[in-house]
Amino acid sequence: MTISLFALKYFFLLNYYTNHSEAYRYFSNNFIIYLLLVGSLILISIIYILLDKKLSQSPPRLAIILTGLIILSAILILVFPIGASDIFLYLIQARTWALHGLNPYTNNYLQLITDAFYPGLKDNYWAGQTSSYGPLFILITGGLSFIFKNNFLASILGLKIFFASIHLVNAGLIGKTLGKRFAWLYAFNPLILFEFLINGHNEVLLIFFCLLSFYWLWFKIPNLKNSLLAIFFLTLGVLIKFTPIIILPFWGLALFWRLKDRPSKKLFLILSPLLILSTGFLIYLPFWQGIKTLIDPISNQMHFFSYLLSSPIIALSYNLFMTLKLDNSWYLATLTGRSLFLAFFMLLIGRIIWTGKKLNIKKILNYSILIMIIFYASFFPWLMPWYFTFLLLLLLIGYYLNKDQKYLTAFYAITFLEITYYLILR
Repeated sequence: MTISLFALKYFFLLNYYTNHSEAYRYFSNNFIIYLLLVGSLILISIIYILLDKKLSQSPPRLAIILTGLIILSAILILVFPIGASDIFLYLIQARTWALHGLNPYTNNYLQLITDAFYPGLKDNYWAGQTSSYGPLFILITGGLSFIFKNNFLASILGLKIFFASIHLVNAGLIGKTLGKRFAWLYAFNPLILFEFLINGHNEVLLIFFCLLSFYWLWFKIPNLKNSLLAIFFLTLGVLIKFTPIIILPFWGLALFWRLKDRPSKKLFLILSPLLILSTGFLIYLPFWQGIKTLIDPISNQMHFFSYLLSSPIIALSYNLFMTLKLDNSWYLATLTGRSLFLAFFMLLIGRIIWTGKKLNIKKILNYSILIMIIFYASFFPWLMPWYFTFLLLLLLIGYYLNKDQKYLTAFYAITFLEITYYLILR
């Protein structure tokens, strides 16, 4: 908290929000700033792990955790989002729909030269792109933009306060379900704090809906109604950002296996796909302009790439193909990574189905964590640190289910790795 207050002198939101594009150029060209930033986050991470070792047997009460998080949030929402400009992108796409009545999946912000924020947002790197996010996220941020209308600072702070509030709710949900230590591990994880409270990323909403899904999957009575609610909330997570679609089949199989009687299982097989499709249909309806509305956001995301910032298997394959002097090395590398992911995905689904009744729900959930790790390792040509916040949640769930230290070790390791990643990302 002391470091956060000191940082306000240099990174106070009010100093930069009106000319954020210039601020990013300044920050990215100043290696000392990023070195100090990453160094501070690593130091905080070390303190965080040492505290966790001390608190593991007797964590603080949930009320204390949440109170501390409220105080810390009040500080961090005032810090300029130095790590990414995505929060300005959210504002761009929300205004395109909520204030100008245009579809952000087919229209970009550069068309809106009469918008009140246009002088400050037109130079944003993403201003010429259509949306890559789920329609539920556009609806939520559009509502916030409609409330704040043409007040720039209120619009940015409104988004940051909203994300901070969801983070607080997530910590409370984890505390009530997984326990106080898990609430502490999630609430004060340095990478999560940096990405949600400072940079303001929408993974915090994705985590919220996935937590609700896990609650109805693991803690509620295994009946048809609760199983459908779990599928419903996971579907809402997918409609924020498409990442959880990878675990949807695994969690769906877990929900199917936990049902006790045959009629309930048959109904679940019929009703769950209908629920997913109808939920998607209703939320996509305000934006629907044909199948391109569904495909374009995913294909847009695939077009971003970086040799340095790609998934490890893609990067290694690319270096191998370049060494072999093969034509189209990058295309072959991405094809290799995604083919390996698809092969692992089909293998795990086949294993679950083949093993049948010998499997338990815990093993199926463990497979969902494994496939997400493989997904991050092999699929992305453009892999950002904040993507891993969702994996951190899954690792916490894995640690809770299995009481196995390797999940916690992986949780710590990813936190350090993604913080250090910012030295390259700058």
